[in-house]
Amino acid sequence: MDEDIIFHSEYGDYFWAGIIIPVILGIVLSLVFKIWIIPLIFVLIIIFIIVASYYIRYTFRSDRLIVECPLALNEPPILYDDVTKVVCKRIFTYSLGMSSDSVLIYCGKRLVCISPKNKNEFVHILKEHCPGAVFEIG
Repeated sequence: MDEDIIFHSEYGDYFWAGIIIPVILGIVLSLVFKIWIIPLIFVLIIIFIIVASYYIRYTFRSDRLIVECPLALNEPPILYDDVTKVVCKRIFTYSLGMSSDSVLIYCGKRLVCISPKNKNEFVHILKEHCPGAVFEIG
């Protein structure tokens, strides 16, 4: 592969929860305390979530998959030779993405959970790079 292939994160339930919860809290707190600085703080949090989530991306390089997430520490690169298992399923725990519809990548003792847009295409490309890995697509 000569060129990098980049996927962005799917915007799902985690994304919307990260926006709706601060909005509701901002409204409730501003009504209770009659302070309008609180909604401004929550608006800034929402803007940060929206902007940062746009920059979550997964980059296929010739020898590794790079996961970049500005809301968390970036994962070390995933070397294709280290991938042992890939599972596609819905989870409701931590994910380096914005949706519970996730791809779990097991590499050595590490588990990386992501939620790419065009999940089927992403998994297809990952299969090409990791022929020795077990794929559980559900």
